[in-house]
Amino acid sequence: NRLDGLTVPAEGIHRLYFWLRDNAGNADHRSRALAPLLRYDATPPVTSAALQGPLGTNGWYRGPVTVTLTAADTHSGIAYLRYRVNDGEWVTTTAARATVQLAVADKHVIAFGGEDVAGNVEALQQITVRLDDSPPGSPRNLRAEPTGWQRYNGFRLLWRSPLDQSS
Repeated sequence: NRLDGLTVPAEGIHRLYFWLRDNAGNADHRSRALAPLLRYDATPPVTSAALQGPLGTNGWYRGPVTVTLTAADTHSGIAYLRYRVNDGEWVTTTAARATVQLAVADKHVIAFGGEDVAGNVEALQQITVRLDDSPPGSPRNLRAEPTGWQRYNGFRLLWRSPLDQSS
């Protein structure tokens, strides 16, 4: 015997009680069978990224940065979390949390996403972490205009910026 097309009202775990009725219409609800749990999850997991390090200005960090990726899934749970830094190899873990250490001055792109136990795949996300731990050099060719004594209080400074390798 078989019953097809059975649906549940919402995502989650559902208990099903099952009893039979004969051709005469007799049914005994006390004589029921407890069916296996019905588990339904149609929502992909959500992964967040938390950054920790010495924050500079304009979205740059001034020293090493720790990126913590945390995947969460309401119903079936996390099957795996995957990520990669720049164009490196994908790293896959069955843990719901992964930590990435960034210490080299550069712009780092981290792509990440998760999949839950039901097979729902999160759309890949990406963040850019900008790290520059070196201050710029001194200004070059610094001069003030006008030169000499002035009777008006208005001056201008001119200089050439040194080469900053990171930012």
